[in-house]
Amino acid sequence: MVEQSLRKGKVGGSIPPIGSKDMYKNYSRRTAVEERKNKKKALTFIILSIVTIILLFIFGIPLVAKFVSFISDLTKKDTPITINDNTPPAPPRFDDVPDATSKEIFEISGMTEEGATIYIYLNNTENEIVADSYGEFSLSLDLTKGDNIVYAISKDQAGNKSAESEKYVILFDNEKPEITISSPSNNQTFYGSSQKQIEITGSTDPKATLTVNERFITLDDNGNFKYSYSLSDGENILNFKAIDKAENLLEKTVTVTFTP
Repeated sequence: MVEQSLRKGKVGGSIPPIGSKDMYKNYSRRTAVEERKNKKKALTFIILSIVTIILLFIFGIPLVAKFVSFISDLTKKDTPITINDNTPPAPPRFDDVPDATSKEIFEISGMTEEGATIYIYLNNTENEIVADSYGEFSLSLDLTKGDNIVYAISKDQAGNKSAESEKYVILFDNEKPEITISSPSNNQTFYGSSQKQIEITGSTDPKATLTVNERFITLDDNGNFKYSYSLSDGENILNFKAIDKAENLLEKTVTVTFTP
């Protein structure tokens, strides 16, 4: 009875015993299926890689080669690439320009567009200079006696010219102004309280500035002056200074004595 039951259990079971031939057959089938799937994936990857490489050779490399060739042609061209520029530069601007100077060689400087050519006209004589990378320029000019007219124009690298700059008149004068002292005379002596206050008279260049012992003296239209001065006891030194608009300076000294 017991033996019969065991036989029925062996026959009716669905799970093969461990180590049986049926178990090895099932494992082999699964392994084969997985191998086939992996082979398909590998084949697909290889095909896609080959197609990508082919497309790169057909389309990618020629485009890269064309770009490289284009850049190479640009560097080999004799004529640069130009952009149309029809806008004229602003007129040059001079730095401080004096009304008068006592220096025959005058250094004029200013600003304009960087790299522009500046044509500086002195009494209608043209002088040419190129501005630096900051747009700055400087030029030495030989002035002539009297009034000198200076102006300039700029020309940019595209050939556009500016309007004329402001015109300046520079007086070149290297002669010192004259001082004529009518009274008092040098080494003159004054006595008593009635002569303690003296009158200084004379003339100079009407456009000059005159001082006596650092005190400003008023001039009339002809350069004449009259000034009251209070003497000190003993020796009095009167120091006259006349300076014109070109900064030419003349000094004169008169010594007088006051005795109470």
